[in-house]
Amino acid sequence: MKKIFIRTCVVCGEKKDKSELMRLTLMDNRVVIDFKGRMGGRGSYVCKNFECISKLEEKHLERSFKKKIVFDIDLKKQLQMGVTNG
Repeated sequence: MKKIFIRTCVVCGEKKDKSELMRLTLMDNRVVIDFKGRMGGRGSYVCKNFECISKLEEKHLERSFKKKIVFDIDLKKQLQMGVTNG
């Protein structure tokens, strides 16, 4: 039987299967999308829907990563493209 990994969206707080969420991680204090889910370090998860992505703010990720971060506005565009393409 395959193990199901449950993660929580940092925006809406909904618990879902890991495959239903997009993973974000830190690289040099910048938030990047971890498409394959294999990058090291602490990860944050956001739902793969436009509602959660549009509400995503710096404060959600700072709370999750437990530190100040550099939030690039292009990140939301990349996330939205990932939702439509993936």
